[in-house]
Amino acid sequence: TYDYYRERFNRNSLDGQGGTIRAIVNLNVMNAFWSGSTKTMVFGNGFTREIDISGHELTHGVTNSVGNGGILDYEFQQGALNESMSDIFGEMVEAWWKQGSPDWLKADPFDPTDRSKLLQDYTNPNSVSSGLGPNPAKMSEFYQLPINQDQGGVHINSNITNHCYYRLAVAMDGAIGLRDAEQIWYRALTTYLQKQSQFIDMRLAAKAAFDFVEIFDAPTSPPPAPVPSVNAPDSTLFFRWEPFSQAFFMGRREANLNDGINGVFLGTGDFPDFKRISVSGDGSF
Repeated sequence: TYDYYRERFNRNSLDGQGGTIRAIVNLNVMNAFWSGSTKTMVFGNGFTREIDISGHELTHGVTNSVGNGGILDYEFQQGALNESMSDIFGEMVEAWWKQGSPDWLKADPFDPTDRSKLLQDYTNPNSVSSGLGPNPAKMSEFYQLPINQDQGGVHINSNITNHCYYRLAVAMDGAIGLRDAEQIWYRALTTYLQKQSQFIDMRLAAKAAFDFVEIFDAPTSPPPAPVPSVNAPDSTLFFRWEPFSQAFFMGRREANLNDGINGVFLGTGDFPDFKRISVSGDGSF
């Protein structure tokens, strides 16, 4: 994880100033976590098996070091963004280590292939359920939770921006790739976000980061040339269903040709198909 941040972003350690990275391993807990108060990485027994776990927890150390005492308070939407940053950069550390693609999963480190133990799938959040229901993939599925429940939903709601990153990087039409996506997210994290930033702030921060790395909106297509209006009464073409012959006939009402109020029959030599019909601008046909 240290090597990843140094190579990709020229960030020297978690604090960007070459600070020591401390860790405790083989603690008798079924978890891994970053202790912000002691600035220490803690691995439960066996939790060093998956490199994205290290990338995830140590990214909390990066977030905890940005600005004046860290950013993205660990509660509600800002906490979900905090978790999401760690989820995303955990996957980017994994991709860097593999020199390929990540698995886009938050999985059981002892059996990462067992989907019954899967916590998150960033490619399809709804395919994994928590105790509250399917993980959300978009804001209409956001869980409004109290502070005493997952710190206001920091783990479950992180799925939304995780999925957004996955789509931006590799899944949507015009996906920009892992290298550009990680640069944009890193700049948003280290330059634009604040302690109370919400999801909408992440959207604005990502746009600013896009501009900084010179990925701009494509110029819009010029509008079509306007069609000149015709200074004349309206013209009408219409179909009339004739019950007696069980067929359609085409009619016209063209004021410039002195058609009466009921219009005139247009003989075609054949019954017309029931398709769109039109009249020329000057009413001549």
